[in-house]
Amino acid sequence: MSRIKPVSYVNHVVKVPCSKSHAQRAIALALCAKGTSIIKDLSDCEDIAAAISVVKSCGASVKWKKKDLIISSSGINIKPNQVINCKESGFLCRMFTSLLAIQKKPFEMKGTGSLLQREMQFFEQHYSSLKTQIKTNDNKLPFKVMGPISPVDIEIDASSSSQYISGLIFAYASQNISGLKIHLKNPVSIGYIDLSIQVANLFGANIERNECTIFFGEGDLKPTNITIDGDWSAGAFWLVAGAIYGKMNVFGLNVDSMQDDKQILDALKQFGASMDIQKDHIMVQKKEKKAIEFDATNCPDLFPPLAVLCSKSNGISKIHGIERLFNKESNRCQTLISELKKFGIHLWTENNTMFIEGNPQIKKPKQVINSHNDHRIAMAASILGIGCNEEIEIDNYNCVNKSYSSFYEHLSKLYI
Repeated sequence: MSRIKPVSYVNHVVKVPCSKSHAQRAIALALCAKGTSIIKDLSDCEDIAAAISVVKSCGASVKWKKKDLIISSSGINIKPNQVINCKESGFLCRMFTSLLAIQKKPFEMKGTGSLLQREMQFFEQHYSSLKTQIKTNDNKLPFKVMGPISPVDIEIDASSSSQYISGLIFAYASQNISGLKIHLKNPVSIGYIDLSIQVANLFGANIERNECTIFFGEGDLKPTNITIDGDWSAGAFWLVAGAIYGKMNVFGLNVDSMQDDKQILDALKQFGASMDIQKDHIMVQKKEKKAIEFDATNCPDLFPPLAVLCSKSNGISKIHGIERLFNKESNRCQTLISELKKFGIHLWTENNTMFIEGNPQIKKPKQVINSHNDHRIAMAASILGIGCNEEIEIDNYNCVNKSYSSFYEHLSKLYI
């Protein structure tokens, strides 16, 4: 159990970890590109470790040189009926299920923890069109898969997640068949689809997107060196801390990144925070605390830091897009409501919108905060907790290791 002490004023510098979304994509493509790739500036977290474990189990050789990961591969090499464990990473499951299915070898996809409860109807809906056999556990893990995927022009309803699309992009790119198209209906998180295209093209693919259609040209995947961007999902918590408690200088965030979570800057602007955006850092300072209205449909991982931000506003804020919260590490709509109410925050939902009434005098919860084994809930409660009048307690705080293992080490620096 972690104890979070109050801080009267925040004035701190932090460097965010690397984007696990960016890193996982690069690690997967390094497996497919025959030769040696170097993935630079990696951070330590469970989801990145899980990606490394998967590519090693698929025949890649991996070694570290400080923060650089060196992957040598002769391509995907799995044994018949091999078990692939994606641990608790939904993205790894969705990506590698399609990517490994390019081989004509049966395999089993497994996971652990909350991932076992997450529904994934996509595969049974679309794999017959790709001449791929899959047997799921009522649309949940474990999966038994028999490829190979036969890439064809296909139309996909992409309204539930962009992660399935990224898996198909990599599966198509790995087979280098020119002229194919993936048509997207109602796509969400387009920035993360574009991130997949960008990383694949760095590895030698030839992919373009025009509105809702992805086009594949001729291009072999080749090994490359790639530097991983900082994680906007993680950085958002520190930017919010600066906006509500004092001042934060946040290093490691690329404003040109494809990550949709950089939209946190738009929310902070609405909120009335003072911002100075430089090439190597972003400074956010407390100024006004206006209620905001923000559509998080394309960046659902921003909901927890946005909820913290709105909890300190002078008014009632609206965050749209709660339908994207139901199939995460927890049901984040329910968990945000249940845990923030413990702080005395009044919040409720109507249709697809969460309403949050700001409370400048947040008091210590009478109950222990439950992270629900969700890394983003634990981080949100911690940032909100430093503004309480007394020390608070958070149960199962180590779940932050999924994406940001140094979070509490960085948080402790606020007290120095």
